[in-house]
Amino acid sequence: MKKISEPSEDFINTIMSEYEDFSSSTSLVKLNLILEKEINKEIRDNIKNLNI
Repeated sequence: MKKISEPSEDFINTIMSEYEDFSSSTSLVKLNLILEKEINKEIRDNIKNLNI
C-alpha cells in the first residue's frame, strides 16, 4: 500500500496563482460560452418535447 503525501503549501500556492491568472482573463469568456451552449441545449430539448 502506497502512502499518499499531501501536497505542500508552496505547490498549492503556485497552482492557485497560476489558476487565478488564467481564470481572471478567460473565465468570463468560458462561462459565457458554457451558458450559451447550455441555454441552446435547453431550448432544443424544449422544442423536441413540444414536437412530441
